[in-house]
Amino acid sequence: MAYPVSDLTVARYLSAMGVDFLGVDADSFSAEKLEELLNTLSAWLAGPEIVLFGSSEQPPAYLADRFKYFEKPAGEIPDLTVHQSSLQIAKLSQNIFKEVMLDPLKLPESCMGYFFHPGTENAPGIYDSELTDRFFEAIS
Repeated sequence: MAYPVSDLTVARYLSAMGVDFLGVDADSFSAEKLEELLNTLSAWLAGPEIVLFGSSEQPPAYLADRFKYFEKPAGEIPDLTVHQSSLQIAKLSQNIFKEVMLDPLKLPESCMGYFFHPGTENAPGIYDSELTDRFFEAIS
């Protein structure tokens, strides 16, 4: 689970890397911009499932039937830009994924994964994936 995903460039990279879930922070966008982002991601991506996170218990009504919605996870999401090794982040994020996501998504234990902040594009269409590449190397 990559969260928060806020642009198509990063989402396409994560999709190509085989990420199963892309989490979008619904509170970070106006209703118009959120719907635009979700429509764009849905049109461009075929692999990962898009899930929404927000501060309320219920999703915006216009999105309720299209996407799974969860309250924002408590605590800090492991961020690849902090000065920890990729392996440390991988271990930490696996515990967070288990605690935060296992029950709501009803994933079997065998599907356990990682929960991490992928960063954002540097400029439109440009994403430096070096940290994310190291993360994927560490967990494979």
